[in-house]
Formats: sequence, C-alpha cells, structure tokens
Amino acid sequence: MTFSSDTKAPPGLPTYTKLWHKKSCPTISPTRPENSAKGKVVIITGGGTGIGAAIAKAFAEAGAKAIAIVGRRENHLKTSATTISSISSSTKVEYALADITDKKVLKAAFEKFEHSLGKIDVLVSNAGYLTDIVPIKNSDDEDWWKSFEINVKGTYNVIRAFLPHAVSDAVFLGVNAGLATAPPIPGLSGYISSKIASARMLESGIVETAMTDKTKLPPMDDADLVAGLMVWLAGPEAGFMKGKFMWTNFDVDETKQRAAEIG
Repeated sequence: MTFSSDTKAPPGLPTYTKLWHKKSCPTISPTRPENSAKGKVVIITGGGTGIGAAIAKAFAEAGAKAIAIVGRRENHLKTSATTISSISSSTKVEYALADITDKKVLKAAFEKFEHSLGKIDVLVSNAGYLTDIVPIKNSDDEDWWKSFEINVKGTYNVIRAFLPHAVSDAVFLGVNAGLATAPPIPGLSGYISSKIASARMLESGIVETAMTDKTKLPPMDDADLVAGLMVWLAGPEAGFMKGKFMWTNFDVDETKQRAAEIG
C-alpha cells in the first residue's frame, strides 16, 4: 500500500480538514494495530471489482476472521476471493452471487453467511450503479430510474438482509459518492439524485473504477484510500463518526482531533 503526500483540496470541494489525501496514509493502514479486524466477520457488497475488491483486501490485511463478498459476476467474485485468500490464509473467504435489487436472493445469501461464518460484525454497502451521462431531455427513463432501483432500493434491501444476522454492536458502512455534495456535473442527474437519496450514507472521494470510465473525469483517488478508511471506520477510533458523512480525502488525524466538535 502506498502512502500519499499531503495536498490541499481542489477548488469548490469541501475542506473540513487542512490536508486532502488522494492515496492512503499511515493512520488508516490496515496493518496498523489500532485498525485490527481480528475476530471480525465482514461482508462487502460489490466485492468482486474496483473499490469493493480493494476493501476486501484491506480487511484481509487487517486480519479479519472471515470475509464474504457479494456481486453479480461470478468470475470477478472468484478472482477477488482468491486474492483475499492469498493475503491472509487464516481468513475464511466466501462469496455469493446476488443482485442487491433481488431481496429474496440477498436474504438467502446473508442467511448462508451467518450459518457458515457466524454473526456479522461489519457490513460495507458498496454496490452501486452509474447512469448514462446525458442531459435529462436525452435520458432513457428506465436507465435514469435504475439508479434509484440500485442505489436506493438496493441499499435498503442490503440493510434489511443484514440486520437479522448482525451482532448487537455491528458496524454498517456505506460507500457513497463525493458528487452528491460536490458542484453539479451536467448529465449526472439520475446518479447524483439517487446518491443523495441513498440513506445519507458516508461519502467517499472519487475513485477510478470501471464505473467511472463513463464520466471521463480527471485523475482519480486511489482505491486503497477508500479501503483503508473503511477499515479505520470499523475500528474503535472512529466511534465519534457514527451517523456522519466523511469524504475519503479528509485527513483522519485532523478529524480525530476534532472528535468533540464532530460528536
């Protein structure tokens, strides 16, 4: 995992901390003892590729007891599962084919995970959908509403499937989009609207994945930055962030210093 040099936030973006990161930093490193996931059962939706796969790797590096990933494409899930196993031979790894809009299949997947892995300590809701980048007048109505079907209803389904199988002090982490609070970008009305509506989940920075190929945006953040932050948020230092938004780019050490103010 590479660590970033400290930078300033780009113009127009939230600047709640003086430092702005585009890559991981030591405080959120999965190998830092304070971020240990030892003994934890972790579930990640959209865990086959991109950010989800990076998050799964990070929890393996943090020593999670078990990691289960959910996704729609078995070939990617198998690849991600193999990578996780290569990182930590002591981590039990499973995957389930499931579309988060299909609540019955999702419910069965979580039942399977509890039966084989135990109660869930951490859920990372990461699966999402990006619409075609076009103005509303040129948009396809089914594609536009698909953002809400996946990003809002799908997230709702994940929460409902998770709760019956969670430990009493389980941690739920939602990977959202910085675009939900950044200056508007033409052609992204469906995606941004659905992300704003998706239960006000924690926000993450812009990360280069297959989804962002559609946007043709400038250089992105490192997926390890999001992955490390998820591990940190699941640990004891981040309790004061419960129910809060947080851009991945914010400096964690500065944020910790403001815990009393934020809480």
